Amino acid sequence: MGLCIGIDVNRLFVKQALSKLSDPYALWDGWLEQATAPGRGIFLKFDDFPESRAGYAQNVYFRAVYFLYPQRVLVSGPSATLNRGQDLLKNNSLPSDQWLLDQGVYSVMSIVMDPKHDVPVVRDVRWLGK
Repeated sequence: MGLCIGIDVNRLFVKQALSKLSDPYALWDGWLEQATAPGRGIFLKFDDFPESRAGYAQNVYFRAVYFLYPQRVLVSGPSATLNRGQDLLKNNSLPSDQWLLDQGVYSVMSIVMDPKHDVPVVRDVRWLGK
């Protein structure tokens, strides 16, 4: 009987709690999917991101790369080396629209920190070449 209770507790509390860990990723996956033209890339622009929140920028960028593969996800020009969120924020300057179009990028997603909840959110998406 104790074994049955232990298994049920694990199923009800531990597994449900662990499944909620992926909820923010599902939210970002939906935003990324809506902001990206099929087969085209996206540029992520982190606007006014404090360096203390570079980890959020890093998570969003690497999640986008994973989720949108093989589509391109750009956050800087080709000469930047990006290993950490701090690198990303330091090099996150928006190239010209023509350069982005030449790279197969058709949208720019602007991401800001929500001051009320202290999490990154999408401010807007700008479509290129339309």
